[in-house]
Amino acid sequence: MKIKLPEIQAALDTLKNDSPAMANPQVRTAVEQLDEMLSEFELEGALAAPDDTLDLQPNISALEQLTSLIPQILGAVCQKEPLLMCLIRVAIMYRGVGEPERAIHLCEQIMELTADGESPYIRAEAFRQLGNLQFYQGQWSQAQTYYQQSLALFEANNDRGYVASIYNSLGYIAVQQGNYDLANKHHQQVIEIAQQNGDSQRILAGAYNSLGIIASVQADWNAAIDSFEKSLTIYDEIQLPREAAGVYMNLAMAYVDIEEWVAAGEYYAQATALAEKSGNLLTLSKIYINRAEFLLNIGTIDVAQLYCDKALVLFQKINDNIGIAEVYKLYGRIHRHRKDWDAAVETFAQSLQHYQSCQNPQGEAEGCYEFGLMYKDCQNPSQAHYFLKRSRLLYEYLGATHEMKRVDAALATLAA
Repeated sequence: MKIKLPEIQAALDTLKNDSPAMANPQVRTAVEQLDEMLSEFELEGALAAPDDTLDLQPNISALEQLTSLIPQILGAVCQKEPLLMCLIRVAIMYRGVGEPERAIHLCEQIMELTADGESPYIRAEAFRQLGNLQFYQGQWSQAQTYYQQSLALFEANNDRGYVASIYNSLGYIAVQQGNYDLANKHHQQVIEIAQQNGDSQRILAGAYNSLGIIASVQADWNAAIDSFEKSLTIYDEIQLPREAAGVYMNLAMAYVDIEEWVAAGEYYAQATALAEKSGNLLTLSKIYINRAEFLLNIGTIDVAQLYCDKALVLFQKINDNIGIAEVYKLYGRIHRHRKDWDAAVETFAQSLQHYQSCQNPQGEAEGCYEFGLMYKDCQNPSQAHYFLKRSRLLYEYLGATHEMKRVDAALATLAA
């Protein structure tokens, strides 16, 4: 599988027309190396490989060559922005192949290269990517700080599309923290900006997707499905299958929640096909774990475990702690189904530990609920009551009334 890098090729084409720069033998050699090596970037069948032998080292080596060659050229060129943008792109790719620390280090280098204030757009984008990197590791406060720094620069430059993008990201953080009113506010800001700017359709689609997630959490399934379908319509129109894959996954999850299993299965299949074709490990890992939960819900236990195993490999490679927590929660449910109580206790405890480290009350509430049901099944009512009450308090804090009723029903069976 190959991923085109048009940003790098465009930067090189610009550089080739820069006669003073190309007169420098060092620059000319570096440009020739880049042109030969990276007109296309190879993902070398990573998604087709068995999960236990998944090897992304060839990609990491290629990115290392990129990050060593581009700074050699920067000092000799008049137009630095195209090459700086290449480094931004490399940072994004590091994240995609499970090297977040390399991505963070590269973004910090970009900050140093733009410290003179000559490239405010590049600097703003570096802040935004640092925010994304912290977001995917569950570091909400750090992510929010970076997003706010990026937002100030983009607003000063009147880049409304990027302002909307950051409001989307701030909305995602608010959802993870259970602040749905603030999340709705940010996403409505996105919609307002996008409707005023005809070139912001991608941002608008992201906002509708986020509003669908909020509606799902609040058990407003009709609103959720409507928002997801609006998002898909836009992504289809502007031909962004990678982003559409994530929305198909969310739509499948909504149909799972209303127990329309056939529709859910069809949407999961579409999500998986699009994600595998695009080579997006971030999206694919989330599809694997949600498909595992779907299979577990319909009683296909062995296949559910297979998808959990696949998801765990990817989550560990991209250092997604919330994803790892989700996998352990499902492992707990699988062990509960098999009545392997010791293994269930161990994996549920690992799940809660990860959720707490990420400050994710929604995930913790779900984990406590499942942990409580496990203790109910193994005839330990005191521990069952403890975890169900803990789940109830977390859902109350989140305002998730539908989930509170579900926990109340489980508590009532204990009292009976």
